[in-house]
Formats: sequence, structure tokens, C-alpha cells
Amino acid sequence: MARPNRKSFAFLQFPDSESLSSFLLRAQETESVKKKYKFKQANESQQLRGKTIEEHLQARACEITEEPEELGLIRDKITPLWALSYEEQLGQKYVTVQNEYMKFLKEINIRMKKAGTIAPLWMQTPPKVLDVKPSPNIESYRNKTEFSIGYYDNEEIKVGFTNGKMAAGTLRIESPRTCTNIPEQAKDFADRLEELVKKSQLPAFDSKTNSGIWKQAVFRNSSRSLETMATIYINPTSEQEKIETLLQELFPLYTTVILITLPNTIKILNGPGFITETVLNKKYQVSPMSFFQVNTLGCEVLYKEVVDLVCGDLLLDICCGTGSIGISCSEKVKKIIGIELIAEAVADAKINAELNNIEAEYLVGRAEDLIKEVTKPIQGGNIFAVVDPPRNGLHKTILQCLRTTKGLDHVVYVSCNPVSLFQNLADLCCPENNKVRGPAFVPISIQPVDMFPQTPHIENVVYLKRSTII
Repeated sequence: MARPNRKSFAFLQFPDSESLSSFLLRAQETESVKKKYKFKQANESQQLRGKTIEEHLQARACEITEEPEELGLIRDKITPLWALSYEEQLGQKYVTVQNEYMKFLKEINIRMKKAGTIAPLWMQTPPKVLDVKPSPNIESYRNKTEFSIGYYDNEEIKVGFTNGKMAAGTLRIESPRTCTNIPEQAKDFADRLEELVKKSQLPAFDSKTNSGIWKQAVFRNSSRSLETMATIYINPTSEQEKIETLLQELFPLYTTVILITLPNTIKILNGPGFITETVLNKKYQVSPMSFFQVNTLGCEVLYKEVVDLVCGDLLLDICCGTGSIGISCSEKVKKIIGIELIAEAVADAKINAELNNIEAEYLVGRAEDLIKEVTKPIQGGNIFAVVDPPRNGLHKTILQCLRTTKGLDHVVYVSCNPVSLFQNLADLCCPENNKVRGPAFVPISIQPVDMFPQTPHIENVVYLKRSTII
């Protein structure tokens, strides 16, 4: 990447050319990004400030810029609500959703005044936020745990969670033993891997010097299939063969063991390289890079809310990932089309549809480029869209596309972030104006679902109908 005049610069690395192209397209469409940044393909011999890219990427010690503070307990960081009763946790999460909903209603009122429109009927009696649906299990519920490999102090190697601040020089790795959302299997894996790292006599990653070999590990487990997957991440090293030999000690203990040499060299050391999970009687193949909800039983509660809402000729599964939401709804619709930017996720979605004997079409690309095209043949039919975006929500171009697509009269929005959720809903539900085209949507129901007990995070399922069909 070239260095803009009088500005700082950064190097961005992408797993493949398709991801790079998608990023550049999005950047070119975002005015604020276009004005601030310039992007240029880099090569290792390119000089910036008199150094090659390789020299810029060499490990450097972090700078201490903050005064150190006393560190709290690791469980206070990982599960900050652990000391509250579960009823108190649900009450706190309800208030979080309700507060964001009230901001949304105020924003709609402001936009209506600007547009000079009269408040529609739904604004006179807006839907209420429903009580939070609880998780069936409140402890040991995580089916995926990400561990850091590093140091508790300068010498003691640990596999666990980070505590403290790098800028204060207090960052350290602590054992996950006190975190009650983590299953015993995952804690045992952390202990075993810690012993292997020590046995290797190879350095763990040190955030203070930004150097070391052993970097990270991810443990996945299924309570349904009883399968387990251990994925270990290391920095490039001439000692990889030694590491692979050491990791053989894990082979009899876990269904599959995978070694990833950063940035993206994957080697399956044992087993098939994936595990299977079951949600609402549907099977899914979960690979190391797959996104899958971390609370399997809670996921069933969440997906059932979506299934109960969907019914039609076509289901557009937008941001479909590995296809689990659309596949769960397969008995309620005649056709499923999934749209996803990440090609690897689409490959997983196709495998999952085949596993469940479901005919579904999955497309790699931007939703705003594909939605109108795939809905044209179904115009006049009953079209539902389900969106389940990342935490930062949907891009404005997708929201605009949803509003202006004829025949798309139902949207089910699944969100893990109440802030971005209601910001997006403001664009979907506000009156038409010079910047926002297409008939507005109307919120029909707002259902919070707790997927993450002992933490402040909360999922929501919001059902929207086009104002013209109410």
C-alpha cells in the first residue's frame, strides 16, 4: 500500500484475490474511505520510508504509553455478569434492547418531521420488545473456545485468555479454569496444549516483543455428535516438523487435529478436518474457518424464532455464511437462495445443503448486486429475506436494495448487536426521501434471545413487513 502524503500507512493482507477484490470494491463505494485513503498493490521489494515491506513487518517491541492498573479477575472480563442471578442477567439485557429501541423510535420521529409526513398507524401503537427468551443452558455452553498462547509473566507459559493492557505493559495470559461458560473439555484441552508447548522448548508468542512461534488455539466440541476439533496456530518456523510430532499426543483424544501456519497454510494432522453439529434436526459440517453459533441449544431457540416467521415461495438468505438459517427454514419455503461474500463459506453451505438433502442455490457476491436479479423470476410470489450480518450491521447499499426490490415484502433481521440493528432499522422503516427510496418496512415483532449467558451480549430477531401490504 502506498503512503499518502503526510499520513500514516498500513499493510493489509487478504487470504485470496477474491477477498481483496471485494474489499477494494466496497472501499471505492464508500465516500469517506475514498477521500481519506489510497490503496496500491504492494510487493516485498517495494520501499516505504527507506525500508522494504519485509523490514516494516519485522517484530518490534510494543511501546508502554499508559500507567499500569491493578488487573481484575479473568472471569470478570470473560463473563462479567457471572455474579448476577440469571433472572437479573435477562432483565439487564432486556433494558439494553429497550433503550436502543427507544432511540430508534425517536430517530423515526425526527425523520418524519424532516420529511413532513404524518406518523403512520404503527408509530401510534409501536410493537413492544418481548421478554428475553432464555438460553436452555447457562454454564459450559460454548461449543467453540479461542485460546491465546503466551506468557503469564516473562517466563511462565500459559494457554488461556488475555488479561491486562498491552499499552500498560500488563498484558498476560491466564487460565480459563474460573470461566463457567467454558466446558470442561475445552479447559482440559488448554491444559494439555500448555504442557506440549512447554515440552517443545520453543517460544510462545510474546505480545511485548511481538515475537514467538506458538500463537493461538481453537477448540470446538459438539454435545450432539461428541466430536471434537483442535486447531493450533503457529508462526512460520523451521521447527514445524518437531511441532507436528509433539501434536501427535493429541490424536487419540480429539476427532480431528489441525495445524495452521500463519497467515493461511492449513495442514490436517489427524481426522477428517471437520466435525458435525446438529441443530433443529439438521446436520452441519463445521470446518476450522466455519462460522457457527457458539451455543448449540441457544441456537435452536434463536432459529426456531426465525422458522416460525418464514413462509413463502422464496427465501433469500443474505449473509448466509454456512447456510444454517436457510437450511433450518427449508420446510417452510419452496426455494432457498443464499448470498455470501466469502467463497469458503458458500462452499460449506453447499455441503450442508447436500448433507440434509435440500435443494438450495448459493451465490458468491455482494447482496446489493444479486438481490434484484434473483428475485425477478419470483415477482408476484411471496418473498422473504433473512439477514444475519456481522456486529457492524448491513451496509447502506444493501438496506437501500432491500427497500427498492419489488416483491420483497418480508424481512427477518437477526442481529447480535442492538446498536447496529436499530440503526439499520431506522433506514428500513423511515419515510421515503431524497436519499432513501422505496416503500418503508414496518416492525411487527422484536424478540430478544439470550445466546450468551453471563455476558452482556444479546441476540434479537425482528420481523418487518412492507408498509404497502399491511
